[in-house]
Amino acid sequence: MYKIKNDSTLGIKDIFTDAFIWLKKSRKHYPSSSDIWDFRQKWDETSKHIIKSFIRGTYEFDVQKKIHKSNGETLALWLSSDALILKVLTCLIQKILTPFLSRNCYHLKGNGGLKGAVNDVLRQYPDYRFFMKTDVRSYYDSIDHHILLMKLKNYIEDRKLLRYVWQFLIRTVEW
Repeated sequence: MYKIKNDSTLGIKDIFTDAFIWLKKSRKHYPSSSDIWDFRQKWDETSKHIIKSFIRGTYEFDVQKKIHKSNGETLALWLSSDALILKVLTCLIQKILTPFLSRNCYHLKGNGGLKGAVNDVLRQYPDYRFFMKTDVRSYYDSIDHHILLMKLKNYIEDRKLLRYVWQFLIRTVEW
């Protein structure tokens, strides 16, 4: 079981630093009207507040905004601060769940990716007549959120982390 604490052994500040570096890199080509530029500029003065609110469990996600890209694609975009918190949450949950995950989850870092999956199929090919690759449309959107949260409760003791997961699951997109 895992609980967020405000101590250095957890490495929360390091996780936030890594998440901030990831956020800067992932949004470096965003237009000047994007909130990332103001967020980056004010990071030194706002980071302590964001980290404290995350640890306390009081951080609240904002509504996602609908963005129209120049290529005609439409997507829902998190505010930079929300994207940062989601990256931190992802890192923490990965740390918690990694010991329980199958090595056959090839999409996870360190499990071989597509190349590993193909090599495994080729290695086992002589023993089988058929194999199948599946992809379920809108799979993650169709997961029952209550069941997912109940499953996570078996591994995550900290109600604050679970609350952040719940906020993500019930997010609102402004269309």
